[in-house]
Amino acid sequence: MHLFLYPVLFVSSLFAEKKIVSLGLVLAMLTMLPSQPYAEEADKNPAAESTQQAASSDGKPAAEEKAGTGAQDGAQAEQEQNKEQTEAQDKDQTEAAAEELADKISEEKLYPQDVRDLWPQLRELVTSPYGAKRSSPGRGSHVHTGLDIRAHIGWPIRSLQKGVVTEAGMNGPAGLMVQVQQEDGKLVTYAHMSEILASKGDEVSRGQHIGRVGCTGRTSGAHLHIAIKDASGRHINPRKEINGLWEVFDPPVEELSGPIESMACTPRERMKGGQANKRLIGTEHYLRMRKALPKKTRISLPEGSY
Repeated sequence: MHLFLYPVLFVSSLFAEKKIVSLGLVLAMLTMLPSQPYAEEADKNPAAESTQQAASSDGKPAAEEKAGTGAQDGAQAEQEQNKEQTEAQDKDQTEAAAEELADKISEEKLYPQDVRDLWPQLRELVTSPYGAKRSSPGRGSHVHTGLDIRAHIGWPIRSLQKGVVTEAGMNGPAGLMVQVQQEDGKLVTYAHMSEILASKGDEVSRGQHIGRVGCTGRTSGAHLHIAIKDASGRHINPRKEINGLWEVFDPPVEELSGPIESMACTPRERMKGGQANKRLIGTEHYLRMRKALPKKTRISLPEGSY
């Protein structure tokens, strides 16, 4: 029983004589009513609490909602970027494979396998390797900056790579020569030709004929002198740039059926290009003279002859 009931009953007893007991009973009944109607009503309706929680969850700060949306957009953008990168890589790989296949087809067409099989190893025809120490009149001791390859006079000479002809003509000891500036930045010199088949400024493709093997310049036998400089202008070993002799020469197939013998240079061959190799011609005369002289241990020259 509520504590408030006792004062109410006391008051109702005071008014009993005046027959106002009904007022006291009314007050007593009022005090019997529940003191926390809203709490009991909340207990009777549990859905109200869930509604309030839902209302509180719906009332998130706008900043949090914006941050969540931004994170989703960022993840989606990253996925799209990764997808584009993957597609680009696949495309590049496909194009690279197609280019490699085209190169193989072009290689086989330009240098047939059955012809390549006829060629000896490059080292078998090298008469003077790169880096060899040499000595010659007027130059003294020096290092050979190119590669000399024995060949037959008249063999077509191929360009190693695609490029532009920067020089073509007579060049002193090098004889008739052609220089090609390749697309990879290397400068290649082909010397001692008997004939030039390209002009300065011409664009040449890989394997194209640019000249013919000869004896012009300072040489005693038919050969091709190749010298290569890298993009910085330094000499490099041509053997590292040549996979096989078929990349350098394109002779008649029948000349590859047997050994490739050396060919001596005749005065007529040396005169091609309009310039004779006077040093070698003089050496030949000297050797012929020595051979014709009687074998003596000492030769005396008459006074005044020197």
